[in-house]
Amino acid sequence: MATMSAAAERVQVVVRFRPENDKEKARGGAMCVTIPRGNSTEVTIDCANPAFGQKLFTFDKVFPMDSTQDEVFELIGLPLVDSVVSGYNGTILAYGQTASGKTHAMMGPAGGTVDVLSEGSSDYNQRGLIPRILCTLFEALQRLPPAEVAWSVTLSMFELYKEQIRDLLTGPSSAGLEYRIREDIVSGKGIYVENLTESQVTSAAEVLEIIRKGTSNRVVARTDANDTSSRSHSLVQVVVNQINFVQGGTKTTGRLNLVDLAGSEKVGKTGAEGDRLKEAQAINLSLTLLGQVIYKLTDGHSLHIPYRDSKLTRLLQDSFGGNSRTTLLCACSPSSYNQQETISTLQFASRAKHIQNKPRVNKELNYAELNTAYAKAEEEIIRLKDKIADLERAARERGGAGGGPLESS
Repeated sequence: MATMSAAAERVQVVVRFRPENDKEKARGGAMCVTIPRGNSTEVTIDCANPAFGQKLFTFDKVFPMDSTQDEVFELIGLPLVDSVVSGYNGTILAYGQTASGKTHAMMGPAGGTVDVLSEGSSDYNQRGLIPRILCTLFEALQRLPPAEVAWSVTLSMFELYKEQIRDLLTGPSSAGLEYRIREDIVSGKGIYVENLTESQVTSAAEVLEIIRKGTSNRVVARTDANDTSSRSHSLVQVVVNQINFVQGGTKTTGRLNLVDLAGSEKVGKTGAEGDRLKEAQAINLSLTLLGQVIYKLTDGHSLHIPYRDSKLTRLLQDSFGGNSRTTLLCACSPSSYNQQETISTLQFASRAKHIQNKPRVNKELNYAELNTAYAKAEEEIIRLKDKIADLERAARERGGAGGGPLESS
């Protein structure tokens, strides 16, 4: 698959604060952040040591405690749909400490366990980015004239649980399958998981039913910080293929990644022990390795980026530093009880906003376009040959060390 030329584009970083919860208030928490009213891009937080006063952070957008699911979708979800329909890869990734509101933003209340996928549900307006984006994607595709554009959509949903890939859409027939991460640079498929279920979907109703099934299979458990704590990183991957007959059969492919990361944990606060402790250790390690990748991408001198140090960073290779339009959504607590964790999240977000990606349209050229590209390439070759000949002639005329033919590098 050929790709149109790519220009550097910075990762978009937005921060969303949830309201202070009862557990934080009961443990002596108080508001420690200040967000200006209106269209804010700034947040000020009290430093853990009062002697250092306050620290100001600036992002693409800061959502205050009373922000709505609609507002978040309008800012970061709707533009992503447009990009994927246009043939770009797109990612939204939710990051933050445990119980900060990541799954609420991505799926809906109570860790996505309440019914937000049925229009008749009282919680329907609280549905998160994933169902909103997928429904809007099908609305956009169904508006395309069938005589002009043919399209198809496949969806996969899986989780990384203690560094192991688990297919959330699988049945008994998949027992014993190995889920290996592969890379296909020839066809343009990029990074993918081998043997993962890929469901063909043709409507929003179908895709929501699949999301409902996958969400019910995800590993969640109660901790002292969160009654429905995600114990794994969850990834929804959607591939949109289109054939444009008006443009002579041009094919485009847009890939969409919707990532709900498990939250970092302080074991002393979550009370994790036994299996919960092992899960917390795996979560914290994978998030540390993600932080190292982001540090290397932004330090200005690293030649090697350690994407292969974990499965999570390998899967996010295109999302951070590669071929993707990416938004990082950082969920935070406004309470002094979680002050240090919030400062850590804001520092992570500040570094991530300096990542440069190279998104491009994933386009397979038709016969006429290939001929045009071939002709342009031949013209460029002739131009470069003429330039080399001119340089060699000038060198011979000067004589001396430059008298011989120029060697190609």
